[in-house]
Amino acid sequence: MKFIVDITDEAKEDFKKLDKNAQKKITRAFEWIEEYDIEFVETKHLEDDLYEIITDNVRALYGYQKEQIIIIAVIFLKKTQKTPVKFKEKAKKILKKEIK
Repeated sequence: MKFIVDITDEAKEDFKKLDKNAQKKITRAFEWIEEYDIEFVETKHLEDDLYEIITDNVRALYGYQKEQIIIIAVIFLKKTQKTPVKFKEKAKKILKKEIK
C-alpha cells in the first residue's frame, strides 16, 4: 500500500533547522514511503497513535489519517536513547488539530 506523506507547517520549520545531510536522510525516507511503502523505512510505535520514522540520528514523529496519509508533526535530531517527552507532547498536540 502506498502512502501520502503530509508535512505540517511546524515540521517544515523543524526541517529547515537541520543541516543538509540530515535533510537528505529524512527526505529520502519520505520518498521511499510514498514510492514503495512504510515498511521500507525503519519505524517505531511510541504510544497510542504516535509513531517515529528512524533514519540514523534524524527522527520524524507522525500519525495516520485515513490509513493512507501520514502526517509528519515533528522532525528533530535525536541525541539520547529515548525520544524526549517534549517532542512527543508537541507531536501529539499538533496531530490532535491536524487529524480529522
